[in-house]
Order: sequence, then structure tokens, then C-alpha cells
Amino acid sequence: MASHITHPQPRTLLPAKHDSQVTSKLDLLLEKLTQNYKEQNRLSQHQHEEASMYLPGGSTRSVLHFDPFPMTLASGHDCHVTSLDGKEYLDLVSEYSAALFGHSQPEILDAIRATLEQGINLGGPNQQEAELAKQLVDRFPSIEKVRFCNSGSEANTMALGTAMAYTGRKKILVFENGYHGAFTNFGDHPNPFNIPYDFVIAKYNDIEHTKSLLSPDLAAIILEPMLGGGGMIPATKEFLQFLRRAATDIGAVLIFDEIITSRLHIHGLQTHYNVYPDMTTLGKYLGGGFSFGAFGGNDEIMAMFNPGRGYFHSGTYNNNLFSMSAGVAAGKLLTEDKIAKANALGDRLRDGINEMAKKCVPEDDVALMKATGFGSQVGLHYAGDEQEKLENCVFFYMLDQAIYMGKRGFISINLVHEEHHVDMVIEAFRGLFEEL
Repeated sequence: MASHITHPQPRTLLPAKHDSQVTSKLDLLLEKLTQNYKEQNRLSQHQHEEASMYLPGGSTRSVLHFDPFPMTLASGHDCHVTSLDGKEYLDLVSEYSAALFGHSQPEILDAIRATLEQGINLGGPNQQEAELAKQLVDRFPSIEKVRFCNSGSEANTMALGTAMAYTGRKKILVFENGYHGAFTNFGDHPNPFNIPYDFVIAKYNDIEHTKSLLSPDLAAIILEPMLGGGGMIPATKEFLQFLRRAATDIGAVLIFDEIITSRLHIHGLQTHYNVYPDMTTLGKYLGGGFSFGAFGGNDEIMAMFNPGRGYFHSGTYNNNLFSMSAGVAAGKLLTEDKIAKANALGDRLRDGINEMAKKCVPEDDVALMKATGFGSQVGLHYAGDEQEKLENCVFFYMLDQAIYMGKRGFISINLVHEEHHVDMVIEAFRGLFEEL
């Protein structure tokens, strides 16, 4: 399942001689695009104003907010979403990688209908729960036993707690720009909602810096094999190999957060790199579009949850029939060929953006943007003194072209996307670069 990895260059500022020219174009373009957006989304504006009377910020997901107001979505089909104002968009957000199967996969819809007939909340173990667990154990080499929960945030929280209980230690090694959910977020700004654990923060992909922070009192080392929320920055194989050796040497539990990256290889990026953790956390698309989380690992660690061991893990919706049934259906749909196709589309899009970006600047200058990532996951990074303006211009220009991507430059190709969809996006970027 070949897919190439793009590592980022430093976000070097554009040379000063270009700043005034670029800034002027950005200001004019952004003003025009913002005005177009307001005119085309009057119902979304009204909806946002009304929702803000009851919801801080008008929503319960901060990542979805942008000024002047976020676009309200009314429906979705295949790889398209439709706004409240009735405009259809090519969906490159794919629910931040959770909508891997698009918005109307027949087999998943059938599973949901069957669940409605079967009963929604039964209050006991169910067959789908065991079937989904078998799928995951068969698929991911590092998982011999698995437990379910309701989100990736829960999965990572449970995995860290498990590692601390297993080792009897308290310190946890994490990495800059790592995002492991609402309660373990190590981005540019301090997160007041982080669990008050004893976190030690190292630099991602920096072996020497990480080595200086290793100690025998570490309970766990947790990281994404590719930073997701941190900008689609893949780990190097050497870095992961180093962490595997280090965790073994000091007796720490190595945890791979594959909530996003498990979609990039049928057996997860751990198999692509041939580096296997002690525990793996999962979520997003594996619930077939419903809330879902899972954490698993080797028999010895997961045996802590056997009855009588004193470790209690429960949750009313951990095995809810919607997530279990949709997850089973989704698992049956996922194949190596489908993943390879999505990865190839992502590679083509990433290469196309980078090629156009390089052509738009004189030799030896820094391109305005760079696309990074692996396979079907693409992240955009911006250079120059006006990074925020450039990010806004890209986002609103794509909306103007009926393309919906993540505001921060997040792009997720799903299994429903085809070559002509990528053609459409590349042409849109070509038009944007011509404007700039």
C-alpha cells in the first residue's frame, strides 16, 4: 500500500520585498470573498445569531467556528454537503476524518435501520460488540484485547490511566502540537481543560531532545504516528524506532494514537512503519459515523480489566447498538484497495498544490504555502507575515468555488472521492494562485 510522506519545511517568513505586494492582494481578495460569503449565507448568519442566544459561540465545537459566522450545514450525500442556504459543496472536511465512508453509505444505513428495529438501548452485552472487537483485534497487530468508549478523547484518557495503573508510575511523555482529544491537547496555547497529570513535553521528531527527557519514572509515551491536529506532520521511522527502544528500556508503555492515522493503512501506520506500540487508541470513522472510541493492547496490560482485578471501566453508551452495528458494517467495507485509492488521491492533491505553490514565487524564495501529510490526509501550512490572512483567503476562496475544507487547512479525502473531485480542487487552487 504505497503512499509517500511529505515532511514540512520550516515556516520561514517571506522576504520583505514581497510583503507589501502580497498584503495588498490579500486584503483586496479577502474583502471580496468575505462579502460574497455573507451574501450567499444569510440563513446561516441568522441561524448562528439565534443559536448564540443559547450556545456560547453558537455551537458546541470550537473547531467549527470562524468569522464572520460559521456555515450551517443542512444535509450530506456521498462526498457532498449542503448548506442551510441550499448551496452544495464538495466535502473535504469529511467530519475531520470521521466520515471516511461519506454521508450515505448504503450498508451503514441498512445497519442503522436494523438497529432501530432491534431496539436502541438494551442495557446488556450484544453480539455486535463482540464482532466489532474481533474485527479490530484481527486488523491491528498491537491489539490482543480491546475496550470500547465514546470518543477518541475518552480512549486516550483511558489508555493513559491504564498505563499509569499498570506501571505504578505517574509521568507521561507527550509531544509539542500533539492532540489526543479535549483533555490532552499540547498545541500552541495552554489548554486549561487538560487532565492535571505530570506531563513532560518533548519536540516531535527530535530524537536528541526527547532523549534528554527520558527517565525511569515515565509511565507512558503517547504520540500520533502523524500529527493530525498539529498539521499533518508524519513521524520519521527513525523517531518511532527510537521511541520503541526507549519505552522498552525504561519499562514505559508506548501508546500510538491512531484515531486519525489508522485510516491510512489497513493495519494502521504502525504496520506501515513496522513499529508496534504496547497500546493503540482508535476512534472516528471506526464507529461508522457514530460516536466511538477504543483502546487496546497486549493481553497482559488489558487483563487489568478482567473481573476481579479491581479496575472498573464502564459507560452507558460504550457498547451502544448504533456505534457497534455501524462499526461492524464499516469494518466490512474497508479494504486495502479502497485505502490505496484514497491515499493516491491525497498524494496527487498534495503534489499538485506544492507544485503550483513553487511556480508562483521567484527562484530561492519561499512558497506561500506547503501541503504536508500522508496519503488521504493533507494539511496546509502558510508562510509570510500574513499567515492568518492567507489562511482566510484560501478558506473563503474554496467556499466560493463550492469546496468545503477545514479552516485551519485540514483536508481529508474519503472513500467516495474520485479523480474528478481532485481535478476540481486542483483547478480551484490554480485559480487562487493566479489571483495572488
